[in-house]
Amino acid sequence: MRPGFKTLKKFRDSPSGSHALASVLGPVARACGRASQRIREVVRYNGGAVEYDGVTLVFPENVGMVYSSLIFWDGTGGYEPTTWRVLKHFILRAGHFVDIGSNVGLYAVLARKIRPELVIDAFEPIPAIHAHNVEFHKSNGADSGFVHRIACGDRDGEAVMFLPAMGDENEDEPTATLRADSWQSHKAARKEVPVPTMRLDTFMADKVRPLPMFIKMDVEDFEAGVLRGAHEVFSRLRPVMVCEILPREHGNQETVSLLRALDYEFFGICREGVHRMTGADFFAPRPFTDFLCVPSASVPRDRNFLPYGELGRISFGESK
Repeated sequence: MRPGFKTLKKFRDSPSGSHALASVLGPVARACGRASQRIREVVRYNGGAVEYDGVTLVFPENVGMVYSSLIFWDGTGGYEPTTWRVLKHFILRAGHFVDIGSNVGLYAVLARKIRPELVIDAFEPIPAIHAHNVEFHKSNGADSGFVHRIACGDRDGEAVMFLPAMGDENEDEPTATLRADSWQSHKAARKEVPVPTMRLDTFMADKVRPLPMFIKMDVEDFEAGVLRGAHEVFSRLRPVMVCEILPREHGNQETVSLLRALDYEFFGICREGVHRMTGADFFAPRPFTDFLCVPSASVPRDRNFLPYGELGRISFGESK
């Protein structure tokens, strides 16, 4: 080490030197951090290619700017990195991937890119977002024929989807719901969009799909409605599911009860791994909203926590 550097290092590591440098450079570092965060909030990435977990995704103009911007700035860490880790594990082992509440199709396209042979059914009922989903698939060289403009629910027919009005018409609304008593339905600035609905049981009744089945569900507090319309699918095919379950005053007890009756377990998807949840846990504050839901027989009973390196201990349930 050169003498000058050795002297500088000695000064840096001394109490007086460290205090002097911290007092001068600390405010600079904090200011740069605030500026960096503000740039990420203000500058959006509209149209173009980004890299997510080594996969190139091409976003068309005015499609999925929320996702493309987060990924542009922070890569895989910018958008649901732990959820994607679980999704990827099961996508690589599934025969059929069902994407309920697909929005612009981020996870459906990722699934197609990492498993070209995978059979996929994606459901996005809102006409404008469905069109963006189709466009996103085409921009990534993926078949959009399996993107269905249908909402999965508890009856076949039509229902009203409630969307909070966005300030930017180019944004794809990620919080739309069929739940009639939702906060979205009570907002003064909202849209009410009639959409076709179908039970997943009805959709699957005349179709043959390779097993095992893996489901991703993001339906903004309408999970119980989807489950009521998918009783046969869950009873017979025993899919593994990753599901967003948002904290609510009702503690998500209808969803919990429906899956418990089907003999399913809940695992919260956290930074370090997945944690087994009880029904009472859904009333407690929690920093995560995504859950791995698996048939009880598919998970070791002696473990309430599994690090990501041990996800292989959770198997797909056997179909009946």
